[in-house]
This record gives sequence, structure tokens and C-alpha cells, in this order.
Amino acid sequence: MKIRFIATVAVLLVLTGCAGVPVETAADETPAPTATQFSPPTTTPTATPTSTPRPLPAPTRTATPEEAPEIEIVTVRITGKGVVFEGAGGVVVNMMTYYYDAGSVLSVLKDVLGVTPVDYPMEGKPLSPYIGVGKGWDFGGLLLVDQGPEGYAGWRYRLIATAPSVNGVALLAPGDFAVGDPIADTEAVYGYPPNFHEGMGTSTGYFEPPYSWQSTIVYLLAENDSTAITLISAPSGA
Repeated sequence: MKIRFIATVAVLLVLTGCAGVPVETAADETPAPTATQFSPPTTTPTATPTSTPRPLPAPTRTATPEEAPEIEIVTVRITGKGVVFEGAGGVVVNMMTYYYDAGSVLSVLKDVLGVTPVDYPMEGKPLSPYIGVGKGWDFGGLLLVDQGPEGYAGWRYRLIATAPSVNGVALLAPGDFAVGDPIADTEAVYGYPPNFHEGMGTSTGYFEPPYSWQSTIVYLLAENDSTAITLISAPSGA
């Protein structure tokens, strides 16, 4: 029994000594890493690309639109809808219907004709074609008559041409007829012959198409025994 106890103690001592002394293993034999193994990877520096400076675009200037050239008015045309101001070749520059007040038309005619009109009293004139409210302006071949706010069909003014032109500006009726042209020539354009009226002369009229209550007849007259047009007037119903 004594021997067995001693043996047991010896075994315990051996076991105790194993626990206290570290036993080298194969893992402990792994060589320590060298400095080379921990060195960061060598990178070859690449050249920084240089950009070629791009020239700035030249500043662009917004073109200022040129003003449209002023068109010289060479014709004042008396039509069934109003007065038309035309440039060369019949280019329409402006139109003023018979619903414009006479004062506005007067201002434009002064500029177009370059003439200062004289006052033309309408009292005592025959009702046709010199009808008005007692006020008119004579440009020396073109008469502007104030119809007033209560004019027939609402028309506010009337034009009467007694000359082919004023200050170099032609005064024309539809069909390009002017004072001085043979009134018989209107038949080929208007489609009906002029009418003779005892004590007044020969007259005809041109109704501006298309038919509308806003249109009126342009009145052409060869007074007394004349065969040539002496007067062009519109609106005829005023």
C-alpha cells in the first residue's frame, strides 16, 4: 500500500511538471518573419498626365437686329374699306378703315403727303359727294371730311380726290384709276358702263369685294360734260 501511494505521488508530480513547463510544438518552430516580408509593395510611380490648356472660346456678340428700312409711301389708294398707304410695287404699308376718327387720318396724311392742309368749311356744299359735319381739310387735291361719330354706318371720315397726285404721291381708286383718266375705261375693269346724270355728269362706282356691310362703293365722277374722271370719293354712302 505504501508503494502504491508513492507511485501515485510520482505520477502526480510528473503530471504537474508537464502542466508547468511549455512543450514546444511544430508551430513554435515556424521561423520569424523577415523584414522583407513586411515591406510594403513597391509601386512604380506613374507620371501625372498633363492636360493641354484648351483655349477659351472667343466671346460671341449677339447681333442687334437692324431696324427695318422705312418704306416710302408713293400711293394713297381710296378703297371701299378705307384708305390704303402703299409703297413701290403696291406694297401695303398701312390701312385705315373708315372707322378711324378723322383726326387720326389727318395726322397720317400730313406725314405721308408732307403738306399742311387748309381748313375747308363744309357748310353749303352739295350733299353728294361733299357731305360732312361742317369740318374738312384740303391738301390741295385731296379733301378729308370729318363725318363725326354719328356718320352713316359708323364711318368717321370721307376722302375726296380732285387731282391725280399731291406732292408727288399718287391718288388712286381701285383699278389704278386716277383723276384725269377716261371714265369710259372703267367699264373694262368694273364690268358695267358709267351712267350719265343730267346736270351732274357721268359717274360710276366700284364695290369693294367681298360683299360686306363694312364695304362701300368708291365713287368716280366725270363732272358736267367731261369725259375724264374729275373726282374720286369714298365712302359713297356717308
